[in-house]
Amino acid sequence: MYAAVLALGALPWLLDLDRSWKVLGAGLAFPGAGFVTALSWSTLWLVLVLVLAGLAGVAWFGSGMVIALPVVWLGSAAAAVAVVDEPERSGYLVALLAVAVVAVSARVGLTRRAGSQDARRDERNRTLASTIGTVRTTRARAVTALAGTAPELTDAQVAALRYAVDLAHQPHDDWSGFDTIDIFQPAAVRYQINQLGWALAVAQSAYAPAFGGYLSSGQRGLIERYLQPEVLGYWKYERAWGHLRWDADPVGRDNIMLTGYYGLNLALYAGNTGDTRYHADGALPFRVTRRRTYPHSADDVRDSLLSNYARYHDGLCLYPCEPNWSYSACNFRGAATLASFDRLEGTGHWPRLRDHFLEKLTSEFTQADGSVVALRSTLTGLPVPFPMPDSVLPKELSPIAPEIAERYWALVREEILTQVDGRWVADLPGVGVDFGNYTKSDMFALGGIYGSAREMGDTEVADAMLALIDELEPHADGPALWYPNRSTLFNATMAMDRLLRPGGWHDAINVPTAAEVLSGPVLDQVPYPEVLVLAASTDGAGISVTVTPGAKSGAESGAGPGRRALAFARLSPGARYAVSTGGDVVAAGDGRATVEIDLTGRLDVALTPVR
Repeated sequence: MYAAVLALGALPWLLDLDRSWKVLGAGLAFPGAGFVTALSWSTLWLVLVLVLAGLAGVAWFGSGMVIALPVVWLGSAAAAVAVVDEPERSGYLVALLAVAVVAVSARVGLTRRAGSQDARRDERNRTLASTIGTVRTTRARAVTALAGTAPELTDAQVAALRYAVDLAHQPHDDWSGFDTIDIFQPAAVRYQINQLGWALAVAQSAYAPAFGGYLSSGQRGLIERYLQPEVLGYWKYERAWGHLRWDADPVGRDNIMLTGYYGLNLALYAGNTGDTRYHADGALPFRVTRRRTYPHSADDVRDSLLSNYARYHDGLCLYPCEPNWSYSACNFRGAATLASFDRLEGTGHWPRLRDHFLEKLTSEFTQADGSVVALRSTLTGLPVPFPMPDSVLPKELSPIAPEIAERYWALVREEILTQVDGRWVADLPGVGVDFGNYTKSDMFALGGIYGSAREMGDTEVADAMLALIDELEPHADGPALWYPNRSTLFNATMAMDRLLRPGGWHDAINVPTAAEVLSGPVLDQVPYPEVLVLAASTDGAGISVTVTPGAKSGAESGAGPGRRALAFARLSPGARYAVSTGGDVVAAGDGRATVEIDLTGRLDVALTPVR
């Protein structure tokens, strides 16, 4: 296409048309090229145009503003017509020479890069052959160590989870505790909301499937917080300048950064609880602006994923976040969301898409050395030449392609991690960035390794990374465990990653909740933060929970040890249950019962039906 544009621009010179056509034709070579034909002070305008073109490229990349670069390009060509009085053929040849130099340099660079990538691929294949066994052995050892032990939150896990619970229960118009820096890129509040919800969902599915309470209400609060203009407003802009459409329905074409991420919150919540309230028609009113609301349901979110993957099936398959930009990470979330809907509904959407998706991931989004390309333009087909960090791929890919996740973890252990004086450390390139607030810090990179290590069952590496994180920046002292200098996105991610058992993220997304959990007794409510739930399980007839008193803080005078009420639901109406802490209780006609306990420390409470 670019060659055709160059040929079109050359016609006025070949046909010796008048001045304006020659300048306009030269301007098609690249932004500002028309000014080069002046070979005078007017050529200095080229500097300004190139700066504007760079900014337009950033806008295109960062927010899908596809019109930005064409406006600068064509606008500069038109401006040159007004400024350049006597275009020189030699000036036009200089512009073409610049194009040729850039093209040749790019070709040479790509050739050299391809050669180095081929060499690295061969080295990596040798590495995998010798290290994959260690990865499998390490994971098997971790799984064996946990076998036969009931999952229960540790003090650190419940403290980190409390950070997420507290934010999840803020009023929807209260954005304190969230980073509100921009609405387009990783610091956008939508990603913070998503990650907080995933933390609560993992806690529920892995540790307390028979507990609703603040875990369920927190997920609902985040799902509903998401529906506001403060979260969704980005799409009215991206739809307009990326698709050239006024209609800003966020659950339609592209926008997998919504459907792939938010859809996972919806599917995990319904899959954990059996509560399908958000699947009703119009249950999710997406308020993109104060005046424009688009009513949808969780089913619509799922169907948007399916229709978009069908739309892009013969192209990249992995479809766009911002208009015309397909991000691999967003599509990993989209695939995980389909898998999670399969978990909920017993469908096979992800298995049907999986082979084609992974084929396109390999052919279109993977470099010769095996590194995953972060994003590619669906408009031009060109990739942005930086890879997605290998360190996050094991956790990201575990739910949808565990065999590939395993290989990337072997590479992380070999290429990024090393042991110094018997301790695992990470070899990080330069100073990292916290993508949740764009500040300099290695914490985000270390957190990515930590999460992958937890998911892969590499306890030794995970513990070492957590120690490095705590050494870099101490966490807050108080009831909630978080890092005050880090972003909400980082803290929410850490809250979830602390919860991961081997394959925990995979299981949360893929393993259906047992039928007896969805129908059996549930600990429905506890006073929060006076009571913190460490574990809750049911066999469909009785229920066992483990609770602990919430730590005191200045704003919560009622927290700490005391007499507390546990509210149970879905008991057999009229049935009598023995209470392990003493006495018994009879379920009301609606299957509810309240048990009073003296809570001074960790306490197991079981309700067993009396036959």
